[in-house]
Amino acid sequence: MNGLLQPSISGLAQIDRDQEQIGRLLIQELLRKKCTRFLVVLRDQVTAGDHQLLDTIQRELKVAGFGLDQLCIRCLPADDRAIQAAALEVLQQSTGKLGVLCRSEPAARAIGECVFGEPLPKSRRPVLVVADRFARDQSDCPFPYIRACLSPVAYGQEIGRMLLRQVNGEDALSMETRVEVELVQPIKATPS
Repeated sequence: MNGLLQPSISGLAQIDRDQEQIGRLLIQELLRKKCTRFLVVLRDQVTAGDHQLLDTIQRELKVAGFGLDQLCIRCLPADDRAIQAAALEVLQQSTGKLGVLCRSEPAARAIGECVFGEPLPKSRRPVLVVADRFARDQSDCPFPYIRACLSPVAYGQEIGRMLLRQVNGEDALSMETRVEVELVQPIKATPS
């Protein structure tokens, strides 16, 4: 199984990117960019991996001295208008720099389209980061994003090894793989 298992599902091997590491790296990036309020945009179907991500975000913000009143969480459908409206609402309520952690790149692109057109001083322009980016070579991502340290081929090979081990009788509960991740900065276009 790719992803973390829900409690009602058992007997399957599982592999997933390290959700705690994802939360830590992305919040550290937003803190480095001097954000003082935080919006987390998740899918409307929240999973076990989202729970780990959110728990880590809360811990990291607490350690940095932020309270829960500085964290907004929105679970939204894959609807650009709904995502944009939620982001604009939180942006308008914010007095400092807003950091936006998007689970998906399409959500970040939708938010970017609407908030970067807002007349805001640079000190209040939101900072967007992306947890899930799967269109590796199709286009450049304009936001910092998370990438698994395993290539897609190596990731698939690990899934194959886990399946073989399970077919050969190894207990699936002993096969839980957390894949390390890294934060990738967007490539800046060089002026011509």
